[in-house]
Amino acid sequence: MPFKMALFGAGKWARNIARALTERGDVHIEAALVRDPSKPRDWLHGTPVYTDPSALLRKHACDGAVICTPPATHSDFCITALEHGLPCFLEKPATLSLAEMKRIETAAMRAGLPVVVDYIHLHSVPFQRLVEETQRRGRPVKVIALAGNKEAAVRDCSILWDWGAHDIAMAVACLGGVGAVPHQVDAWPAHTAAFDSIRLRLDWAGIPVHFRFSQELPRKARAFCVQFQEEVFLYTDRPVHTLTRWPRGAAGRYRKASGEVLVQGGVNPLHAALDSFINKARKRAVVRDDLSSSVEVTRILELCDRQLAI
Repeated sequence: MPFKMALFGAGKWARNIARALTERGDVHIEAALVRDPSKPRDWLHGTPVYTDPSALLRKHACDGAVICTPPATHSDFCITALEHGLPCFLEKPATLSLAEMKRIETAAMRAGLPVVVDYIHLHSVPFQRLVEETQRRGRPVKVIALAGNKEAAVRDCSILWDWGAHDIAMAVACLGGVGAVPHQVDAWPAHTAAFDSIRLRLDWAGIPVHFRFSQELPRKARAFCVQFQEEVFLYTDRPVHTLTRWPRGAAGRYRKASGEVLVQGGVNPLHAALDSFINKARKRAVVRDDLSSSVEVTRILELCDRQLAI
């Protein structure tokens, strides 16, 4: 029997997810939630469309829901789906506030169903190796990350919640996960033109963590660097997902020529994330670690957002 999916949303990322789902032989998109049903969407291939989530869920017996509507709507749509007995796959950011994320957590626990947030890099094979290397070595000296694009893009949320959600999720995975709330958070805008650019500095249980998210980069980029006393690990996703290791030289510098590629490529992270969700959804059992880590990511993003507002 195919896994029947309800697709909430019809934007660019919804198309990406729909394409990934249809590449599987065991998933069928049963119905889609859209804002404008009159707009042609050839990529849905005649899938029934609705503007009311409750009507969709009453008329179609689905096994799970993918929610990739604007993030301000995620909590209401997710809770509606959970109340109809559907596990949920949420596009990031899960919500735009800790209170809304806790509403989802409460509803998921009450329904006893999994909710998975698409922090896509957590499903990258090279990044998973980075987590293993970090856990094997203990406390890093520093974590530094850079992410962004070369131009402004239309977004439903700020660059912190859009790009930063990934890097905060990666930091949570590398630095101990749930409960590792930063002791101090500094955040400030760093505009040099008309585009968004912010910097974050976090004291994470004594580990300095520095982030920069910008729409003023020379090219689209993501780099996540974990530094130890004797070596540094760098995770990037361009041109392919890659983890590289550099040993520290005699003068304390990291010589580029000494870099060693540890892992490159692997399963497409979006496909891996959807595989993970569908496996959990088939079991129909709440996954506490997924919920608590998503709450933690949202808590840290909200702390940073408050600092930016000062």
